Amino acid sequence: KYWGGFTGRAEPVMMILEEAKQPWNWDKQSGGTWTEFKNTTGSPVFALPTIVMGDTVLSQTTAICAKLGKDFGLYPEAKDEFTVWSVALNIADLWAEAYKGRKGGAEASKSFIDGRLK
Repeated sequence: KYWGGFTGRAEPVMMILEEAKQPWNWDKQSGGTWTEFKNTTGSPVFALPTIVMGDTVLSQTTAICAKLGKDFGLYPEAKDEFTVWSVALNIADLWAEAYKGRKGGAEASKSFIDGRLK
């Protein structure tokens, strides 16, 4: 489940499902349908994206990607696990901060990212 019209934080989830050659569908949410869904999951769902797999409902892009990686053989070997987690969480932080920068326009986002990558 994700907002209709753009992929945003759901993009990494979609990419993993494509890589794993797994069927999936994008249940595009609006404000009303999201509120109804969120209140009926019985799970601690804070924000989109979410993924529903049988009785399991997960939210948070990084958690969803880790679960899918384990399920479909795309998870790192134990010796590399925490290095991969470090990279994944750094990417999540950069994504969040760059998105905040969009309020100042594309140039503000680019400036923020360039400053962090040097």
